[in-house]
Amino acid sequence: GYGTMEELLEMITWSQLGIHEKP
Repeated sequence: GYGTMEELLEMITWSQLGIHEKP
């Protein structure tokens, strides 16, 4: 679910890793 701490952390992680493969 969007708006959760986990979602935010995931987006930050993907951003730092340079991964942008979101459906």
